[in-house]
Amino acid sequence: YVLHLVAAKPTLTVFSNGKETVIGGAVLEKGRVNIRAQIDSGGSLSIAVPGHSEVIGVAPFERGFPHEPKSGIAAGQSFGILKVAQYPNSTPFDGQVYRLSLTILPPHAAPPTGK
Repeated sequence: YVLHLVAAKPTLTVFSNGKETVIGGAVLEKGRVNIRAQIDSGGSLSIAVPGHSEVIGVAPFERGFPHEPKSGIAAGQSFGILKVAQYPNSTPFDGQVYRLSLTILPPHAAPPTGK
């Protein structure tokens, strides 16, 4: 999963098992902003700029994260898994990250089958 900027819009892109889901918010205003991105264990995505915009979507997995990220987690970098040819409007971020909170919940357990 990648939190990035596309044409000045905060964008959350999630990759899983060859599928890609993208949701994006409104164009950011100049200055310091807060962005909240969430992927819950039920497969819902959201990205919000509090007081300005919020977008909700569905992740490409049904029962939460299917596995841990293979390449680890990086924050505040202007490079990563996105390829320029596939994401030409993705903007590098060279600003400062003041606070980052990350919570990864385990996948939902399959409900018990009744007899």
